[in-house]
Amino acid sequence: MISINYHHLYYFWTTVKAGSIHSAKKKLLLAQPTLSLQLKELERSLSRRLLDRSHKGVALTPEGRRVFEYCERIFPVGEELASEMGKEPRGAPPILHIGIQDTVPRAIVLRMLDHLERAARGLRIFVFGGGLQDLEERLARHMLDVLITDVDLSRSLGRDFIGRMKARVPVVFVGTPALLRGFKRFPRDLSSLPLLMRAPGNPVRKEVDRFLLRHGIDVSIAAEIEDAHLVRQLALRGRGVALLNRLSVKDDLRAGRLVQLHQRPIGIIEPVWFATGKHPNPITVLQAAVQTLLDDFQVE
Repeated sequence: MISINYHHLYYFWTTVKAGSIHSAKKKLLLAQPTLSLQLKELERSLSRRLLDRSHKGVALTPEGRRVFEYCERIFPVGEELASEMGKEPRGAPPILHIGIQDTVPRAIVLRMLDHLERAARGLRIFVFGGGLQDLEERLARHMLDVLITDVDLSRSLGRDFIGRMKARVPVVFVGTPALLRGFKRFPRDLSSLPLLMRAPGNPVRKEVDRFLLRHGIDVSIAAEIEDAHLVRQLALRGRGVALLNRLSVKDDLRAGRLVQLHQRPIGIIEPVWFATGKHPNPITVLQAAVQTLLDDFQVE
C-alpha cells in the first residue's frame, strides 16, 4: 500500500493552481528550496514524475494530471469543512454559498442579493463566479447552495437536484446614437454595421445566428466576446452594435447612451436558471433562504 503524505499532496495542489513554485511558496509560507524538496518527496513516494519544471513555471505530466484531478476532489471539501467548522466561532451566522455563471447578467445578480438582504437576514453570503463546468462540479459536491446559470442543469445532475427558470430576459440590438446615424431599416441594414457578438457556443449567440440566417443578413463581426459586461462597455464606446439582454442596458437606453435598433421583440431571450440540490446535512435557515429564491424572487 502506498503511504501518501497529505501535506505534500496539498503543496502539489497549491503549486499547480499557483502556476509556479515561486508563486506557491508565498501562499504556503515556505522557502522555495523547502517546497521543491517536498514536491520531489511526493514524486518519490508515488514513483511518478508529476511536474515538468521550467523557468516559466510548472506543467503537469500525464500522471500529474491524474493526481491533480484527485486533489480537486479532496481539498475543496476540506476547505469547506474548515470554513464551516474550524474557522467559525460558535454562534457565527451560517453561510449561503451562491455560484454565478459568468454569462449571467449582473443586474439579475444584484437584484437577487437585494432580495436576500430583505428576505433572509442574519446570513453571510459567499458568491463564487466562474465557468459552468467548475460551478456545476461544486454544486454536485454540495459546495454551493444555489447555482445561477443560463442553462437547466437538473437533468445532468440527477434527481436530487432541481432547476427552475426564474427569468426570460429579452435580447435586443443596441448601439450608440453616433454609430447608428444613417441607420434606417432593421434588420436589413445590420449588414452595414460592425457587430459585437457573444462567443460561439453561447446559447444567445446560437439564437442570434439563426435570426440572421433566417433574414438572409451577412454581417461584419467586429469581436466575439463571452463576457456580456465587456460587450456592453465596447458598445458604449461605439465599437459596434451589441446584442444584450434588455435588463443590462435599461439605464443606458433611458439615459440615451445607447439606442435600441428595433421596436418589436425579435424573439430571442436570455434564460436564467436557479439550480439547487438536497444537502446531506441540511441547515434549516439556509434551506429557507434557498426556498425564498426559488419561490419568491422575481425579475421585474
